[in-house]
Amino acid sequence: MTSIGSWAFSGCSGLTEVRSFIVEPFYINTYVFPNASQATLYVPIGTKEKYEATDGWKEFKEIVEMELESTSTGASDYSNSDEINENTNLDGNVIGNVLYNIAPSDGGYNKSEGCIEVKKSVGDDDMDAIAGKDLSDDALKCFTGLIFKVNKGKGTVTVNGDTTGGMTLKVKIGNAQPMAKALDGKQKATFQYNVSEPTYVYIYAGNSGAASARGAAEEPSLKIYGIEWKQDAGTPTGIDSLPGTPSASPKAEGNVYTLSGQRVDAQPKKKGVYIRDGKKFVR
Repeated sequence: MTSIGSWAFSGCSGLTEVRSFIVEPFYINTYVFPNASQATLYVPIGTKEKYEATDGWKEFKEIVEMELESTSTGASDYSNSDEINENTNLDGNVIGNVLYNIAPSDGGYNKSEGCIEVKKSVGDDDMDAIAGKDLSDDALKCFTGLIFKVNKGKGTVTVNGDTTGGMTLKVKIGNAQPMAKALDGKQKATFQYNVSEPTYVYIYAGNSGAASARGAAEEPSLKIYGIEWKQDAGTPTGIDSLPGTPSASPKAEGNVYTLSGQRVDAQPKKKGVYIRDGKKFVR
C-alpha cells in the first residue's frame, strides 16, 4: 500500500481499532479516519515512534505495537497458506501470531517451492544479545528469521525444512543454547522445550561452513515449508494457584493473570480484565 485517499473511512463511526502492516508509514490526510481520536491503531513491532511522528496516523487515541501472544499450540503451512504469498511483506510483520523478520535482500516467500526462504545466517553472539529481550527495532536489527511465543511447560517445536550451501536450521528457545540441524532434503526436525514462563522461540539460519554433497553447489539457504508447536498433554498452563488462595511461593504474590489463567506482565499493555492477588481489575 502506498496511499490512502481522503475520507476513505468516512462514516465508519463504529471503527474502534485499525491494524496497519505498513513498516514505513506515509502521510495521510486527517480525514482518512475521522474518528481516529476514539480508536486504537495497531502497528508492526518497532514502528510505533514512526507512526507517532507521521501526520494522520498520529491522530489515533492510542498506538500499540502488535505483540506476540504466548500460545500452547500453533502451526503454519507455507505450501498452502491463505495469509502469506509472494506479495506479503515479511520485513518485521506479525502474521498469524508469528513475527517474520526477513528483509527482501535476505529472503522471503519462494512461490515455486511454497516455502519461506532465509538466505542470511545469524551468529551466536547476535542471538545472545537479543534472546529473552522485548522485541524492538534495535533488538531485531541483527536477527533474520521467525519468532513466536510458547506458554510455560513442556512441548515440541517442529520445522519442516531444507538446508543447502552449508546452512543449518537453528532453533533457540529463550536463553537456552541454540539447537542446530542440517537438513539434507525436505524433512521435519523436532525440538523439545521445557520453560517456566512464556518464552520466545527463534527459528533462523546458522552457517556450519560445510555443505553437503547435494547442496555444495547451491546458494546457502534455509527453506521453511511449515512450522508447528504444541504443548505436551497434561502440562499446566494456567494459574500456579487458585485466585485468592495462599501461594507456595512469595514471588507469586502480585502476579497478574488473564481470566483464562495466562500470566502476563505486571502492567498489562492490552486493555481488558485481569486478576491480581485474587481480585479482578480493569486495564
